[in-house]
Amino acid sequence: MKRFLSLLTAVLLAVTALPSAVLAAEPAAASFTDVSPEDWFHDSVTTVSKAGLMIGKGDGVFDPEGHITYAEALTIAARVHAILTTGSPDAADRYYEDHKNEEVYPEPNRPWYRTYSQYAERNIRGFASLETTDLSVRRNFARLLAAAVGDGAAEINEVVPGAIPDLEENALTAGIYRLYRAGILTGNDARGTFLPDTPIRRCEAAAIAARILDPALRRRFTLTEAHPFDTTLTAPGGWYTLTVPAWWEGEVLPWSGTNNRDVSRMDFYCRTEVERNEYGGWLGGIGVMPHREIHGWQWAVMEIATVTYPDGQTYDVTLHMPSDVQFTVGDSADYDRASRSLRTVASAMQFPEGCEVILHADAARELLQNALIEAYENTYGPFTPLETKPDGVVADSEYLRWVIPHLEVSEETDEYYEFPVIFPFRVDKRTGEIFKHYNGLDPFTVPFDPHAPNALAFAG
Repeated sequence: MKRFLSLLTAVLLAVTALPSAVLAAEPAAASFTDVSPEDWFHDSVTTVSKAGLMIGKGDGVFDPEGHITYAEALTIAARVHAILTTGSPDAADRYYEDHKNEEVYPEPNRPWYRTYSQYAERNIRGFASLETTDLSVRRNFARLLAAAVGDGAAEINEVVPGAIPDLEENALTAGIYRLYRAGILTGNDARGTFLPDTPIRRCEAAAIAARILDPALRRRFTLTEAHPFDTTLTAPGGWYTLTVPAWWEGEVLPWSGTNNRDVSRMDFYCRTEVERNEYGGWLGGIGVMPHREIHGWQWAVMEIATVTYPDGQTYDVTLHMPSDVQFTVGDSADYDRASRSLRTVASAMQFPEGCEVILHADAARELLQNALIEAYENTYGPFTPLETKPDGVVADSEYLRWVIPHLEVSEETDEYYEFPVIFPFRVDKRTGEIFKHYNGLDPFTVPFDPHAPNALAFAG
């Protein structure tokens, strides 16, 4: 099936392809030693355990604060679908036994979750493998559950497209929005913040699954107006203010200070790292310095925008970071889930009235060139530019050697610069984020990750 399945070996749910009679013998929530009647998730755990959906980790332990793997999320999704369609998880639990003559894995090498992946492939409409080898994050879990539920859940909440502060509605997230509208998902605050790239705890998974099984548990709510940036910090000397998302609080520490060149700067540290090793790791910083005076730093420095003050003096807004650092949000012990980059934070900077903040086309071109060269070297090896455009039909790798050093803006809007490569690439004027655009039968625009295996894959 999918490459990622061969990599998953951890079994936190302790689930195997057992008949429901065995599942029914597992303890209900009331007898899990780590679930008490006072816990907010008690009723949810009771519902999913009695239904044979989540059976605990053995020895009367549910581990509500533990995180689940993608394979375990896949198991829950398959069982949810089986319960909704047949009234029992048996169809998923026994799928391998009932169809083993069709199985391609030799019996000794059959992964424990094979029955659920096979069931999902053949029974859940829209099921798609999500490549991940470790923890299941909220985005992946919700997409799996949404596919298992389908579009039959009644809508009880009004959630307009784009209402979730950290989740746009598109083809990949439409199912997640359906779960919000059905009262199965509620978000993490009054605005409905989803935190899509943070690991999901077992108690949270139980609450979501329980609301799917029992409509009486679903929640009605009205989202407050989304203000993605609502915590204001002021840099030393009053050079600028910076507003950050409220959901940073508790996870990211903003520390202000000035460096030895007397440049106003605001740095960010990971609270989890601070608490774990007492001093923590630097995540990056944003600073303002005289225009083009950005050389000689020990860390990578990237120009974000140019600020022009009313007196005509210009300054560079710069991002300082250890190469490709990104800050993360969540409470994972491994703390390995990347979230918004500091470039996104820079877009929320506020300068004195009358100042102009622009990401120049030259700066956008440099950002894209650096990202494309990185992707090229990850894919093909060392990058050597070509001065002359190749004649005739040539391989992508050869054409890229010419087009990357000769990038030119083909279109400009209020939001982005567009550069033709093989597909068009867009650079966000406010954030410096890079996107790859495909204008085929099904047009789409996706974030460009130079480290992705398919970063330089172009259809056709």
